[in-house]
Amino acid sequence: MKAIYKILFSVELLHDYYNHRQAFEDLSLQPSPETEKILRGYRTICKVLKNKLYALIEVDNEGKPYISISKNTVLRFHLKAWSRFNKQNRAI
Repeated sequence: MKAIYKILFSVELLHDYYNHRQAFEDLSLQPSPETEKILRGYRTICKVLKNKLYALIEVDNEGKPYISISKNTVLRFHLKAWSRFNKQNRAI
């Protein structure tokens, strides 16, 4: 059986510096290790496309999540800056 996913939430990075560029080539948004574990438990995956992070949750044929997410759940994401000059990454 094929899994069906629905967008749970998305986060878009916007900044004037990148106004006319195609993508954020030197920045990335990544879930913390704790958040990755939480999202896996809720059958959720994260995908990044250009300057947007999408959290996709697995749903049934009616479009309802298999597991309801608690209202008290806290998710943390890190904004990482990639240096074009020395290929190092640093969390901000």
